[in-house]
Amino acid sequence: QYLCPVIEDNKIKQKKPKIQMKRDVRRAANIKDTAEVLGVSTSLVQKSLSATRRNEAVIEVFMEISERKNLLLEEVKKLIPFN
Repeated sequence: QYLCPVIEDNKIKQKKPKIQMKRDVRRAANIKDTAEVLGVSTSLVQKSLSATRRNEAVIEVFMEISERKNLLLEEVKKLIPFN
């Protein structure tokens, strides 16, 4: 009957809230440290970790830095009681 469609609902559709991923500060620091040690860009380190690029040296250095920092953090926690 109508020449143009009738608008049934004049409400503005609300966008669904997107789930925001929190930035992992420790991982970002480890990526930066790895890049500095090897003399490469942080982008190359990120790509190597996400398997976009294949670079075993980057992965080895990243894992070593991560493990050492975790050990250091655990030793500090043993020395300083947080209770």
